[in-house]
Amino acid sequence: GRMQMTAESALRLKVYEGMAWHAYHRCIYYDAGRAETVRHLGWPITAYHPLPLDTAQFHPGEPGAERPVDVCFVGKATPHRIEVLDFLRSASLRFLWVAHGVSGPHLATLFRRSRIVLNVHADGVAAQEPRLYLAAACGCRVVTEPLSTAAMGFPGRISQIATPWNEGMMRAVLREAASTPWTWQDEQDRKAMGVRRLLAEQTGLPLGAWQDPTLHEDGEAVAGLLA
Repeated sequence: GRMQMTAESALRLKVYEGMAWHAYHRCIYYDAGRAETVRHLGWPITAYHPLPLDTAQFHPGEPGAERPVDVCFVGKATPHRIEVLDFLRSASLRFLWVAHGVSGPHLATLFRRSRIVLNVHADGVAAQEPRLYLAAACGCRVVTEPLSTAAMGFPGRISQIATPWNEGMMRAVLREAASTPWTWQDEQDRKAMGVRRLLAEQTGLPLGAWQDPTLHEDGEAVAGLLA
């Protein structure tokens, strides 16, 4: 079939044009829903796996800690996102939109201070998004537009809801979030998304082989194990 091309997908393809695929031992892509497109483009993807997270940074924090932000979204402004989120301008909710410039521990802190994190696709085309799991790992309820494939974990925290959205729906999710504790299954899903788990799966080495010094080296040790 034909590829669905949007301004955003054209921009992403431009970035990948310069990819030195041969420089990598394995190429793992985060969205299995794009497998047909990947084959069409001829990318040498060896496996599909959600973007792993740093479990030392992305965690729910202390139980009962204050979350002053009702609704949070992190991502650049696009026409589709502006249209979907416009109702929040007049809603009596504490809404925070960060367009760019926050990542790592700062992003984790932002999510731990948020009750709901939204996922709105840049161009309205269904996809998987790393922010889903980063937010869920921090104990947030995640409301997302439909995804390209099923969410890879956190079934009690990630809700796929077609737009348009409204304030009443957000308030209903806030009420649910207030009565949804962090569970044993949430913690297992969080650990399963970790960098160590991905490296163990790809190398066949036990989790204990991946300590902080190894992960923080310049990559030669990891490359040697993947060769």
